[in-house]
Amino acid sequence: MAMSFQQYLVCILLAASLTCRGQMEVRDSVPIKQKTNQPAKVANIPKDAFWIGGADGGQWYLIGIIDKQAKTVQFKIYNDYDGHLLFDKYFKLICDSDVEVDLTTLQTQINTFDGSRILLISTNKDNKYCYFE
Repeated sequence: MAMSFQQYLVCILLAASLTCRGQMEVRDSVPIKQKTNQPAKVANIPKDAFWIGGADGGQWYLIGIIDKQAKTVQFKIYNDYDGHLLFDKYFKLICDSDVEVDLTTLQTQINTFDGSRILLISTNKDNKYCYFE
C-alpha cells in the first residue's frame, strides 16, 4: 500500500525523534513495536519496571497510580542505557473511541515513547492511534 505524503512526513519526523528506522514496520505513520531482547536492568531501575523498545533502543516503564475515571496514569520512564529517570508524571489517555483501553494491562498495550507521548497499539474509530500525553 502506498504511503501518502502526509504519512511520509510523519514517518520522517518520527525517525528524527526516535523510531521509524531500520527494523520498524510502519502502518498509518506509526511504528509497530518489534520484539527484541531487552537490555539488562541497571542498578537504579526498579525491579517492577518493564522494557519496551526495538533494535535502536527503548525505555523502562514503571506504572504508578491509575485513575480510571480521569483516565490518567502515573508513569516513570527510565533511560534504558544508564537508568536515568526521564519522566515521573501523570499522563492523560487521549483516544476518541468507543474502544475501551484497559488501563490494567498497559504493559501489553504500549507501542513506543516519542519523547512527549506514550503511543499505544490501540486505534480509535478513525484508525488513529490512542496515546498518553
